[in-house]
Amino acid sequence: MRSALATSCFALMLGGCAFSAPADAYTVAEVLEDISSEDSKLDGKVIEIIGWLGQCGGNNCAIFSSLEDARKVAAYDELPDEEWMPAFDRGLGIGGNDAFDDRARLMQFSEVVIRGEINATWKVPPDESGTSFGCFDRCDDIRPHSIKLVL
Repeated sequence: MRSALATSCFALMLGGCAFSAPADAYTVAEVLEDISSEDSKLDGKVIEIIGWLGQCGGNNCAIFSSLEDARKVAAYDELPDEEWMPAFDRGLGIGGNDAFDDRARLMQFSEVVIRGEINATWKVPPDESGTSFGCFDRCDDIRPHSIKLVL
């Protein structure tokens, strides 16, 4: 019990403070809709996004609309492709570095708010010739500045 309390307090310190989500935070679905269009209004802007953090570290880090999607993507090696891949497509990749990953690792599978710059590069529809960009491993749909745990 004492260990769990200490871990929770440590996670709150590293994450900046737990708080209620700001009313003007975008949802994952709202950001996905915007950056999947040809004329993204959010590309290059710094915004706050509320969602459920999946696994975060190494080549994987994403935020999802639901805890269920975050868990499905984490269990990709145990589930059929048709079950986890749609959940993966509903997430936003989070770029990062070791310092961000250290904070985020303590908040995996929790509701968070991430403040960061939006990058629409990877979700833009194909051009007239059919050419599109793809991203494997760790996409940076969001270039994170901070992460906070939502209470």
